[in-house]
Amino acid sequence: MEEACCRDHKALAALRPPQRRGGEGPGIWEDEEERRFYENLVDLKGKVPAVLLEDGKKKKGEADEQAKNKDVDLPNGVTSEDKGERPGQPVESTPRETDDQSTAIVNKTVGAQVDTLLARLPELQHKDAVDQLALEFCFLNSKASRNRLIKAMQDVPKGRTDLLPLYARLVATLGQYLPDIPQGLISYLDEEFRSLQRRKQKEFLGQVRTSNIRYLAELTKFGVVPEHVIFHCFK
Repeated sequence: MEEACCRDHKALAALRPPQRRGGEGPGIWEDEEERRFYENLVDLKGKVPAVLLEDGKKKKGEADEQAKNKDVDLPNGVTSEDKGERPGQPVESTPRETDDQSTAIVNKTVGAQVDTLLARLPELQHKDAVDQLALEFCFLNSKASRNRLIKAMQDVPKGRTDLLPLYARLVATLGQYLPDIPQGLISYLDEEFRSLQRRKQKEFLGQVRTSNIRYLAELTKFGVVPEHVIFHCFK
């Protein structure tokens, strides 16, 4: 029990902002390399088309409006409503049906690409790999893709605490333009923290509790955790 509490206290201590070391070197960080890891994030807007960083709501609304107002040009003033099918005439696929089929194929292809990308998460080893994965994700960006990414980063492989700083950097990088990614992950971790605190037999959850706090600590270093969440952890 005491050992588990000790681990929790050490993990909580990681949430505290690092103290400056006499104004020398890289300031609050251990060294210059660590400072660059937490402070120098790749600017996605300068590397991918801006349209890929949108949440898709505006684009979908515009597409729906265009489809609604689109008129079908038919001969002799015949409208799409009163055009009937002639007996014996083969039924042809409408443009909308063709578009729906094409969209389904595209979505299936994108889904497979997202699967491949998410499978690479446990293989991340350095910040360059994280930044590359962030860039690739932007080309697959959609609400569904973001939800799948959030879910994948919730399920950190057991014992792989080495991935937490890398996952946190990925979240912070994408969160610059896709805020629902850090919001979704932090909401999950906050709920998990509260749930773990309510449990009585905490000694059996030492590893889970430590991983939860360390994850929040890494995200805090990137400045993406709201202050009220941090304060609740200390409380």
